[in-house]
Amino acid sequence: MRGGQDRLRLRGPIFHPRWALEAFWNFKIPEDLVEGYGYPQLTEQAKRKILGENLLRLHGMDVEETRRRLAA
Repeated sequence: MRGGQDRLRLRGPIFHPRWALEAFWNFKIPEDLVEGYGYPQLTEQAKRKILGENLLRLHGMDVEETRRRLAA
């Protein structure tokens, strides 16, 4: 995956329902695709990037600072 996890982001027309986010978070690439075609498994780090960190970076926002503000 040539930089894929650093370039992909989740998109949708308006919002992302919780069930869709949870389904993506729990998704694992089937082993036959990993072994047969060499697809990398989606790690938690890759999923975090796809679900929001890449968009923050694209807009020049700091991931850790954003986490702190959201936790407050």
